[in-house]
Amino acid sequence: MALIVPGAAGAFGVFFQRQFFLGLPRELEEAAQLEGANTWQIFTKVILPLSKPAPATLAVVSFLGNWNDFIWPVYVLLFSPEQFTLPPGLSILQGAYDIDYPVIMAAPHWPAFPC
Repeated sequence: MALIVPGAAGAFGVFFQRQFFLGLPRELEEAAQLEGANTWQIFTKVILPLSKPAPATLAVVSFLGNWNDFIWPVYVLLFSPEQFTLPPGLSILQGAYDIDYPVIMAAPHWPAFPC
């Protein structure tokens, strides 16, 4: 969770959610008001069910962005190699002066790989 939540609560997440809610038609809220719904009912029964794709999309984008991140997980969040995501885990297999590409390419299928 520490890898995903900060990305979703950042500036892009707030802007993305705001733009999605601004794009919803105002007529839906007005129709619910004409039917006698209060503000809370409009939000829970009209707006919230229509907004399910936005947080799902934000979660996927945030997950992919943080999964491919290297510096943040290695130096700030994850201190043991067993918790690394794929890019930091692959960096463990690189030597100081050489790179064994066959080992790195086979690493995700190798049972002793830390990720």
